[in-house]
Amino acid sequence: MREDVLFGIRQLVDVADKALSPGINDPTTAVQVLDELHELLRRIAAGGPRSDVYRDRAGVARVFVPRATWQQYLDHALEEILLYGRHSLHVSRRLRTLVIDLEQTVAAEYRPALAAYRQRVDVCIDEEFEAQADREAARRLPPATRDRQNGTASAVVSLTEAS
Repeated sequence: MREDVLFGIRQLVDVADKALSPGINDPTTAVQVLDELHELLRRIAAGGPRSDVYRDRAGVARVFVPRATWQQYLDHALEEILLYGRHSLHVSRRLRTLVIDLEQTVAAEYRPALAAYRQRVDVCIDEEFEAQADREAARRLPPATRDRQNGTASAVVSLTEAS
């Protein structure tokens, strides 16, 4: 996981994809995966951008290490779960909460990609849930108490208190 974060993300997403398959239909497991991805994305964002070029003492570029972009991390972590989990109220709510929390906690340079994901989640909610009550439930942020099934703690508290 430390050497290839995208591979670790892929493994987590595979678990969520299998859980969301029609034969298994286990959205709780997918939400638990989203909890882990949320923490992982938070850590990636906190680490900030890293240099892809390592230079010697004279300033000459000696090693180039390709790194994933923030958009690539988001796409790998969220894209398939959004696709396969859009029909689940709990998965939709957790995805939306994850994105909103990250929007409020990461550096400004990462926020446009998150805003785009939030819009996509909202469009999926509008398309998937016919009843207004279901759409509102999917958009409702979890209560201030820590509930790993419906959203994580600290930043979510500030979201609910602000509304």
